[in-house]
Amino acid sequence: MGGVILGALLAEPRSLGVTALVVISILIIGWHMTQNLRLAWLLLFGLVAGVLEFWADWVHVRYFGSLVYTDYFGWQLLASPVYMPIGWWLTVV
Repeated sequence: MGGVILGALLAEPRSLGVTALVVISILIIGWHMTQNLRLAWLLLFGLVAGVLEFWADWVHVRYFGSLVYTDYFGWQLLASPVYMPIGWWLTVV
């Protein structure tokens, strides 16, 4: 939520990418320290959802034109900003 609020206040979508990377990193470190199987499955499920998000974004950008990205956070992966799969990964987890 911090990245979304900061992005809205600053009108800068890159803050979502930075905060999503930080939180996912903390979750991975937490899983590594605790070896919790439930967290491991959640991280794996979220990663799959994040990868599938590439396809969904590509369809909506290229065919439907219903998504328009103004910033790709450094580079573009298919039709998505690089932070989108990580953001969806975090959302699903």
